Amino acid sequence: MNHSRLSLRITLLAAALLLSACGPSQRERDLAAENEELQAQTRSLAAQVEEVRAELQSAQDGRGLLTEQLATVEAERDRLQEALDGAEARLAESRSLLSAEEERISGLQAQLEEALTAKEQTSAELEEARSRSAQLGAQIDGLTGRIEVLESSLAEANARAETLAGERDGATAQNTELLVQNESLEARLTMVEGALDSRLAHISELEAVVAAGEERIAEMESARAQAQGTIAELESALTAGQERIAQLEGALATGEERIAELESALAAGQERIAQLESVVAVRGERITELEGALDAGRGRVEELENALAASEERSAELEPALEGARARNEDLQNQLTAARSERDRLAEELEASRAQVGQALAQRDALQQRLDELGDRTATLDEQLGATRSDLESAQGRANELTGRLSTLLERQAGLEQTTQAQRDELAAVREALEEAQNEVALLTGARGIYTVQPGDSLSSIAAFFYRAGYRWPDILEANRHLIQDPDLIFAGMVLIVPN
Repeated sequence: MNHSRLSLRITLLAAALLLSACGPSQRERDLAAENEELQAQTRSLAAQVEEVRAELQSAQDGRGLLTEQLATVEAERDRLQEALDGAEARLAESRSLLSAEEERISGLQAQLEEALTAKEQTSAELEEARSRSAQLGAQIDGLTGRIEVLESSLAEANARAETLAGERDGATAQNTELLVQNESLEARLTMVEGALDSRLAHISELEAVVAAGEERIAEMESARAQAQGTIAELESALTAGQERIAQLEGALATGEERIAELESALAAGQERIAQLESVVAVRGERITELEGALDAGRGRVEELENALAASEERSAELEPALEGARARNEDLQNQLTAARSERDRLAEELEASRAQVGQALAQRDALQQRLDELGDRTATLDEQLGATRSDLESAQGRANELTGRLSTLLERQAGLEQTTQAQRDELAAVREALEEAQNEVALLTGARGIYTVQPGDSLSSIAAFFYRAGYRWPDILEANRHLIQDPDLIFAGMVLIVPN
């Protein structure tokens, strides 16, 4: 349209020049004035077209920037997605390893309990064998005394036989009686010696049983030491798994912060798109106004063409110039058509950008859903951790109460010359309950185990026994803060946690 108007204006200018050569009339002067006015409008329209082109170029630049930002958002989203997938995979692997280690610990604890039960049975058998050995020793001592009495009787009988041998000619009957008594004594001595040999053989068998029991106890102690070492390794692996979970939670928090940044950038991109849409709408309205002005110009040009129709014969010499002006008008028309095509293309790209933004929003919603799921899992873990802490506090409270009861019972029984069976049963029950509570505390805190304080023990000597380093006694004190107020006031029978 701009090209057509320019061509018409050039035609009118050429006509005006032709008329001026023949002498201007009033009609020609009016046409010249209208031509100048049209030229001014043409220049204004050309300036507006340039302004529209500049705005379209700015919109294209903004669209390119938005495309780059969207590409950056998608790349960052992909990277974050990979990081989240890797974190979930590592978390699942750590949980699987943790579950396997817990099962293995349970198996080792069961084996340890079986070994302790076998040790207790072996200890009972050993005590029974020692008791039987003591009984047999008493029986042997009795038999030895009887043998000595019989030997003394035999010596007396031999002496008497010798005395009677000198008198056997005169006392044959007495001699025969003494011989019978001698044979009877020898038979009884043989029987005693056989019984003694049988007792000695039985004692040898019992000693072999005792030796086998002691070997079994040594094997059980070795197996228990190995099991404790394995449990320590598993507890170390469990601690490493918990640290890895903490690292993954930190990475997850970093990912959430990065998602928040991307959401902010996405919101800024959406605001920029809205601004560009507003600019495109304004430019569309402006183009519509320009098209209206061009239509009005066309009407005016048609009027001028009708006016010039009467003077076409006079402007025949200016026909080549008019053709050139028309060609330029066509060029301008083509440029305007190209500008409209560019506007349509920009609108299509804008729609495509909106679709990409919609996809980015959908992906963001999916990521938010996964983050919510991870948040639910984290909340579940926090609940489990809270329950574990509650169990630990409960077990520590029971251990503290039972330690107080144990101290009170020991002080009461220390002032008694003799204790009743009920008192001993009560003391044993308190000790068993205290060991159970401290075992639970040790399991929940991942400690090495428990230890019952012996007479003469101190925290330094206990640390030296377990760690070969007496200076580590503050570690034992810290693990038993729920029991110990003063490190110098521990007593025999107290059950302590032994940390790793």
